[in-house]
Amino acid sequence: MGMSTFAAYWRRADAPGRKPDWIAVAIFFVIACAWSYFAARWGEIRLVGSLPRINGILLIGFGPVLGALAAGALRRDRGNWPAGFRGLDKRWSLIALLIPILVTGALGVKRFHVDPHLDAAIITATVVLACIGEEIGWREYLYNMFAGLPLWASALITWVLWLLWHMTFVLVVGDQLGQTYDLIYTLGLFVASFALAALVRTTRSSAIAAAWRTVAALPVPLWLAGVIAVLLAVATWKAAATVRRVTP
Repeated sequence: MGMSTFAAYWRRADAPGRKPDWIAVAIFFVIACAWSYFAARWGEIRLVGSLPRINGILLIGFGPVLGALAAGALRRDRGNWPAGFRGLDKRWSLIALLIPILVTGALGVKRFHVDPHLDAAIITATVVLACIGEEIGWREYLYNMFAGLPLWASALITWVLWLLWHMTFVLVVGDQLGQTYDLIYTLGLFVASFALAALVRTTRSSAIAAAWRTVAALPVPLWLAGVIAVLLAVATWKAAATVRRVTP
């Protein structure tokens, strides 16, 4: 991809002329932040033990999807959205979600409660659910809401909202989540926002975006994250091929 083609890619809008519904965006954002804040402050994240902690993260991840559902119900649904949960290639979107669960389940974890393989699969499935809750909001609802804007503008606005949303709970339970709210973390979200925006445009799937988010959220060794990433790259390439084949 040459520089001119690269620039044109980020300047292009999926639905030229469509204006964002800023009231819907505000409803989405307020509900997402409110839910995630209260989940972080009074949810299971504050209990002791690894599984309750992960369940607390699951509650936090429901904020964006609940915000998207509320905004969609309270505001007129415009329809004909360019992105969906499973995109145009439903099979590979589902495979992408299963890859982290199957890989970690097959390898197991050293510290276990019932069975190392079962625990690893359950923990990963919980993280996948949390990431699905996030990405339906950030990478599906907002991507569609900003479809009339250039992709760079959509990714930038989403990054700002995503960053502010993180502030509602990272500042409450940052130590328990193992996250440091600093410049590196902020820049990481910035890069991720643009990368995931391009991923959704390529695959039309927030499910695949959730699978990639799972890799970043899983507390696994770097080599294991690399194995999952390689398999996800294959699933992403397959889903993108379907998009290229059926869209102009």
